[in-house]
Amino acid sequence: MQATQNSCNAVTRGERHQAAVLLAIQAVFNLDPAPFAAIQRGGSRVLEKVVRAYHYWAEEHPPSGICPYDHPRRGYFRMSPKAKQADVEEKLHCEHAVPIRRLVYELSELRQTSSLPLEAVARVMRANEVIVVTKTEASLLDKRYKSRMPDDWSLTHSHLRRLELVLGISEDDLRGTRLVGPCTDAA
Repeated sequence: MQATQNSCNAVTRGERHQAAVLLAIQAVFNLDPAPFAAIQRGGSRVLEKVVRAYHYWAEEHPPSGICPYDHPRRGYFRMSPKAKQADVEEKLHCEHAVPIRRLVYELSELRQTSSLPLEAVARVMRANEVIVVTKTEASLLDKRYKSRMPDDWSLTHSHLRRLELVLGISEDDLRGTRLVGPCTDAA
């Protein structure tokens, strides 16, 4: 399977990585029911791991790239105002704006109707953004929406909805760079 199978023009290693993750998600969801069930058995959460891997590479440290989760202060992710003011990195937490389990659920819902086209995978993955928050803010999010989104939320709404409701954080409050992949900016 090659990343060039899609309509995206992947250039950097990070973009090639994200294009490959999109293709891997599509391939897993397009498996026949028996193999699909087999890889999900036993709590392995294969799909969650693949979705989580979407933001693995950052190009700022060539030639190999780095895992941005290990370097939240280096501008790879947008940060809440409180995270931006935190005095030590140990007080920070990389939080998915939309929980990984919810992204997998959205992909699963799409799969119920037909095979999962790459454009549909890319549409769901647009909501896969990591926001750096403080550990205190992460704890508040976990108390109310650990692995889910508000009941009235759908992919057509802001992916920041749970941060807005629990932390009062809006799009304008976030600082830093949003990591996006080769297909996530397409309309």
